[in-house]
Amino acid sequence: MAPSSPPLRAVIFDFGGVLTFQPTDQDWQALAEIVGAPLSWFHEEYWRSRNDYDINRLDGATYWRNLAGTVGRELTDGDIGKLAAIDNQQWARENAKVGAVVRAVHAAGLKIAVLSNMHSDMLRYVRKRFSWFREFDVQVFSCEFGRAKPSPEIFLHTARLLGVRPEEALFVDDRPPNIDGAAQAGMKTMLFESTESCVRLQQLLRDLGVPLQDTVAGKSCGSHGES
Repeated sequence: MAPSSPPLRAVIFDFGGVLTFQPTDQDWQALAEIVGAPLSWFHEEYWRSRNDYDINRLDGATYWRNLAGTVGRELTDGDIGKLAAIDNQQWARENAKVGAVVRAVHAAGLKIAVLSNMHSDMLRYVRKRFSWFREFDVQVFSCEFGRAKPSPEIFLHTARLLGVRPEEALFVDDRPPNIDGAAQAGMKTMLFESTESCVRLQQLLRDLGVPLQDTVAGKSCGSHGES
């Protein structure tokens, strides 16, 4: 007889794409236009050295200047300020329906954490913008830890801070490589990938024995900009 899975004691949520909505095509286009590059190219270059920015190996000005330099564009300080402002804002549209699930999980007696690859400029912005950050038992950000997802070390670090074993935690993220990293660390995982993910998340939590409040049952996550 196979051993039973340990009870769930904590749920760890990604920030951008889970607690908040994904950026829109218009957001990405606005950034690409400042740099003066095609949108498809911009997406690739945006992520190429993003981890170095997220762990503070690069500061914001260097990150944006390096990105624009690959197409021969020299950015002014004003350009960098606009890029930083749009970038912060595009990741900070709260998904209130996910927030309701987070609170229901906490009310059910589980610990909750936010775990995000996030540079220090954005972290200052979102902590000022969202008072609900204080509701999480644990907050782990790549810029403070010095490692980024999908490195298993950041997941193990989060579990230690929560006081749980990795197998007692569920990690929710919108990027498959991060899900793979959490699974490698021993956590339960869920890929958050569509407007129906809230419903699937609630069902998974119930399947794992979490007594969620009925007030969040059956709610999808909505589309960009819905609350």
